[in-house]
This record gives sequence, C-alpha cells and structure tokens, in this order.
Amino acid sequence: MSQKIEVKHEIICLFDLIRRVEQGNIRIPTFHQPFAWERAQICELMDSICNHYPIGSLLLWNTDGNFRCRDSIGPILLKNIAQNRVNLVLDGQQRLTSLFGTLRMPSTENLNGAQDPDPGRWCIYFNAERQIFEHLDAPNTTPREFHFPLWAVMDTFAFLTETERMRKGTREETGQRYIKRVQEVVRALNNYMVPLTTIENTHFSQAVTILTRLNGKGGVAILNASDFSHAP
Repeated sequence: MSQKIEVKHEIICLFDLIRRVEQGNIRIPTFHQPFAWERAQICELMDSICNHYPIGSLLLWNTDGNFRCRDSIGPILLKNIAQNRVNLVLDGQQRLTSLFGTLRMPSTENLNGAQDPDPGRWCIYFNAERQIFEHLDAPNTTPREFHFPLWAVMDTFAFLTETERMRKGTREETGQRYIKRVQEVVRALNNYMVPLTTIENTHFSQAVTILTRLNGKGGVAILNASDFSHAP
C-alpha cells in the first residue's frame, strides 16, 4: 500500500488565483503538453465565468522538490521568485493558462509573443453592445467604442482609461449603458470562486500515477523522474 497522501480542498477567488500565479506560488511543470486551446475555447471559458457556470477544479501538487517549470504562462514571462515550496499544476493547465494570459496585461518587458504561435488569442474583448467575448477582426485593429479589453480588468488605471474611451466614443446614454455592462462583467470575475484540490505528502511515483490516470496517459509526456527534475 502506498503512503497515504494528504488532500486539501479550498475555494479561492479568481483574482487571488491570478496573483498566486504571478507570485510564483503556482507553476506549470514542463511535462505538460503545450497550450492547445483555440480562441473560441478561451472566450467560452470567460463566458462561463460571467454566467456563474462551474469550470471545474484545479489539481495542484504541493512539493519542495526541484522541478522543471515553464518560465512563462500564456504570453507572460514569469519572474524568477525563489519558493521553499511550490504548487505544481497537475490538472487544469489549459484553464489556468487561459485565465492568466487573458487577465494580465502583456507589456514589452514580460511579453512572450516570440514563442507564441498565436499571440493575439490573449487579447479578448468584452463586446458591451452584443454582450459577448470576442477577438478583434485583425491584428492592430482599433477597438470600437463598445469593446472593453479583459487585460484591463485587474488594473485600476487601465480600467478607468478604457471606460473613459468607451464613454467618449458614443452618446452619453449609450456610453453609460456600455460601462454598466462592463462593471457587471468585472463584478462577476471579481466574485468568481475557483475550487482547488491540493495533494501533499506525496511521493514522485504517486504524483505520476495520479497525473497519468487523470489524463488517460495522453495529455502529458512523462518518461521518468528526469522529466520532473532540473537539469544539473
């Protein structure tokens, strides 16, 4: 019988989850396959959250081991922050990458676009006229007065700048209606709770077993312990 693992369940707000990723507390290990979601799937995820639909839990492995992790999540290059313990994502990397990449504003100093086959997929807008999430028709297209970028949700200055642009771009009554709808989206995102399941006191072999069973041996590329460990 294997050593009994410890399982902890918690529910945290979406924005706290994003901050934990930024702080290096939650990392995506390199044994996962590359991000594969299409643009429509990312938009559907945001729509599910704003409609208060469940999006499933994330499975994390809390460990003090020395493991290879992605140096970027979505378009964002992560800061190299030393952690005594880290939570590795075992299940949920597509959802977590979609959320983090969409809600954090890419800037010139931390943009990973050179390695991304579709960097435009992270630039999602809420269409306040049709009340849908969408991408602009083409790169460098100027957003319309009813478009609000999701990367501005967690940035107070960017939020004020974008809503002011929307207000000035149309009649006052229409602009106020757009802004009210944007505020509803921001409120839904801010209030959304994400369930986390964290396994602790877990040996390497147990983590591999859990991961391969969850993914049906098709969603990861694990060969042996060297796939987890940092190269010397």
